[in-house]
Amino acid sequence: WCAAIAYRGWSKPLHEEDLPSAPRGVRSDPLHRVAVELWEAELARAEPGKAQVLSGVLYPLARRSFYQGGALLVVSGLCNSVARPLLLKSAVESISPDE
Repeated sequence: WCAAIAYRGWSKPLHEEDLPSAPRGVRSDPLHRVAVELWEAELARAEPGKAQVLSGVLYPLARRSFYQGGALLVVSGLCNSVARPLLLKSAVESISPDE
């Protein structure tokens, strides 16, 4: 859907009516609704003036993405610190003259 919009915008200026609604997976409406509910629950739970946005709203919304990102960071670190040197060693050994 993005390529069609880019091509149309390349040939003529785009206006709001030229743009389709965003796909369901990238819309913010459901996320906003959940964030408002979490914030209201945090306000009801916390003492006045002590509500926490980070632990009350952001962490519950992004917990899964946070842990997935952490796991990918570990995999990336392993690839950079273990796999890359081993591949480099193999490449150097394969092009070096046999002794």
